[in-house]
Amino acid sequence: SNADLESDVVSITTKVEKGTPELTVNVVGTIGSWTSSDVVFTLSSTNGKSGTTYYYNNGNGWTRMNRNVLTINENVNATYTFKSVNGTGTESAVSESYIVMTDKTVPVITAKTNTTDFTNEEITIELDITDNSICGVASTTVNGEALNSKEYVVSENGTYLFTVTLNNGNKASYSVTISNIDKETPTVEDINTGVEHSIIDDIKIYGNETAITIAVNDAGVSGIKSVEYRTVNTNNILTKVGFDGFWKDYDENDKPILEDNFKGYVEVKVTDNAGNVSEIVTSGIVLVDTEQPEIKIETEYNGEWTKEDIDLATLVNFD
Repeated sequence: SNADLESDVVSITTKVEKGTPELTVNVVGTIGSWTSSDVVFTLSSTNGKSGTTYYYNNGNGWTRMNRNVLTINENVNATYTFKSVNGTGTESAVSESYIVMTDKTVPVITAKTNTTDFTNEEITIELDITDNSICGVASTTVNGEALNSKEYVVSENGTYLFTVTLNNGNKASYSVTISNIDKETPTVEDINTGVEHSIIDDIKIYGNETAITIAVNDAGVSGIKSVEYRTVNTNNILTKVGFDGFWKDYDENDKPILEDNFKGYVEVKVTDNAGNVSEIVTSGIVLVDTEQPEIKIETEYNGEWTKEDIDLATLVNFD
C-alpha cells in the first residue's frame, strides 16, 4: 500500500490437466470367432494424472470396470467397446469394436443300436447328442468320416467311433462295437445213415434199423440254432417212417431211426441264430431190409444111396 505495508503471502495449489486421454486396448485371446478359452482385455490411457476410470459396453450400456483388466470367462456372443475417463471428466474416444464369442460348453454324445440280437441284416446305430452350447455343432464324424445324420447304418461287425465337435473346438466321442451281424450261411457237412451191408445200383442196403447221424458247420459268429431233417421216399413223397414226414428237429443225443422197409433218402437243413439257412442237402438212397432171406432146395432125390448124379435146385426168397 502507499504506507508501504505488505499483505500476507497466500499460496494456492492448482490441479490442471488438459488434453484428451488416449486409450490403448491390449487383447489376449480369440476375437471374431468361437473359442472355449478366456478373452482378456488390458486397458491403459494417457492423461491420467487426475486418475483414470475405464468402461466397457457389450450392448447393454456402459459398465464401469473395477480395474483396467476385463476377463471374459463366460459363454457370450457380443461386441465390446471401451473408453477411459480421467479425473477431469474428459473421455477418450471410444475404442474399436471387438467381437467376443466364448463358449465353454462340452457336448455329450451316446448311442444305441436297433437290436442286440444276432441278425443277418444291417444294424442302425442311433445317436443321442446333447448340445447346450450357444456356438452350435461344427461337425459329427464316424471313424473320421463326416456324418450328416443322427442315424448310421452298418452292414458288418466292427468298432465305430462317433465324435461330435462344437464350433468352440470342444468335442466328445462315443464308441460302439458291433459283433452280432452274421451273414455266413451254415452248411451240412455229412449225413451218415450207418454202416451199409452192401451197395447195389448206388442204393445203400442196411440189414438193421439204422440211426441218422448229421454233421454241420457254422463259420459265422451266431452259432447253430437248429438242425432239421425229413425223409423222402424214392417217388419224392414225404414218408412217415418213424416220424410224420415233415421237418423235425435233430437231436444228437436221441438220433432218429430209419425203420424196416424204408427206401428213400434223408434231407437235412441247418439254421443259425442270425436266421441264415443252409441249402437242403440230400443223402444217397437208403434201403433198410431186416428180413432174413429164405433158402429152399428142390430135388427129386429120395434120400437113398445112388450111383447117379443128383440134381439140386436152390431157391432164394429175399421178400
